[in-house]
Amino acid sequence: CDITPSMADSDLAKIGEDEGEPVTLCIAAECTHENEPAVLLCVDSLAVLGDPAAGAASVTDTNKIRFVSKESTLLIAGTLNSAEALVSAIGPAVKKYEATNEEADSDIYVDGLIKTLKETTQARKVQVIDEYFRISFGFSFEEFKQHGRDRFTESHYLGLWEDIKRLRLGAELIFVTFSGGEPVILRIDQSGSV
Repeated sequence: CDITPSMADSDLAKIGEDEGEPVTLCIAAECTHENEPAVLLCVDSLAVLGDPAAGAASVTDTNKIRFVSKESTLLIAGTLNSAEALVSAIGPAVKKYEATNEEADSDIYVDGLIKTLKETTQARKVQVIDEYFRISFGFSFEEFKQHGRDRFTESHYLGLWEDIKRLRLGAELIFVTFSGGEPVILRIDQSGSV
């Protein structure tokens, strides 16, 4: 099934809006199973390989569920490479957090887990920004922060800061775990917010 119709055929084209990337589906919903708290996971199998702006390919046989640990699961959406990079960063951080905080109070545990996810996604976002500078200009983001005003005109320098604000992770995740026997469902969006 092709979900990316030509722009001329779409309803969005008729109202002047850009279609953007193909739509993917990830849903996590709290429920009960045999009178026990549970989470129902629902995903499609569409994955985008490469940069959608450059005519990326879509594949429809992708497993979009990643098991981080016995208690934690990630659902992925967005470009596959970007999602896998984010999962690779989050997985070890979550395992380490879980191992050192097993006995924590439920609320304290969830607060610490959110902090861990934020720190990990923020670190990944810095990597995305650094990759942007290395690919586009041949030097690191750190070098840009230190010497950017000397290397670019003022307007170009300020424009690059605007570009940085618009950079995204290229993926979104739904993080599912249990704390105190209750489901915890968290969303990590393209900007890195949890």
